[in-house]
Amino acid sequence: MAQRERIPGKINTSQWSTLSGNIHPNARSTYDQGRVDDALEMSSVMLVVKPSASQQAALDQLLADLQNPASAAYRQWLTPEEYADRFGLSAGDISKIEEWAQGQQLTVTGVARGRNAVMLKGSAAQVGSAFHTEIHTYLVNGETHYANATEPSVPAAMRDTILAIRGLHNFRMKPKTHKLTPAYTSASSGSHYLAPDDFAPIFDIAPLYAGGINGSGQRIANRRADDENRGAGDCGDHRERGHPPLHRRNRRTRRGKKVRARE
Repeated sequence: MAQRERIPGKINTSQWSTLSGNIHPNARSTYDQGRVDDALEMSSVMLVVKPSASQQAALDQLLADLQNPASAAYRQWLTPEEYADRFGLSAGDISKIEEWAQGQQLTVTGVARGRNAVMLKGSAAQVGSAFHTEIHTYLVNGETHYANATEPSVPAAMRDTILAIRGLHNFRMKPKTHKLTPAYTSASSGSHYLAPDDFAPIFDIAPLYAGGINGSGQRIANRRADDENRGAGDCGDHRERGHPPLHRRNRRTRRGKKVRARE
């Protein structure tokens, strides 16, 4: 199904329209270091296509139908080419944009298969001239970036088909990192504690668990040469932490030292 053309005739470069909302928040006069070198290469500029009102309504309905088991369109996913024929620009409109870009000394590096984006590259001087803006250098928190200093513009004939221009700056998104404190790390001493499930990956005993060996019925012998009375306190601490009770019994070694077995 061919799309109707939305750009009437040849693009007239004598009439322009400003695209609002295309200035990065950090592109402020406070950080402005002046214009970049005209020869700076900008290789990732993208014209993002805006669907018409009827296309957007149809797309919203399709997205709902794709997830509705009662719909005939349930999970009937589209290929990029099918998307292009229903929600992208017409091939004719894409050709007009390509012709305009080339007339601005920009290189067309690609067109999205869904015909919803056109990729361009050029020098900072060429990009600035093509979109009626200037590319400046910005020093923010010790880092140097470039960005458009004013809102870009496109020919008025393209205004209703272009949603945004990407790639006019090289500010990158940064994760909002948070310092995590493990639940088993003491905030006062810095000591790290382990839960039972921590031992399997640390000591590679998962294969034993898989083989049915989990330690049940085994005895753990703690050899102590210090005050025997501390053993009762250890057992109490063990129970206070919610662990099963320990059963103690003493036996004497050949050297006269006691070994306390707990099971």
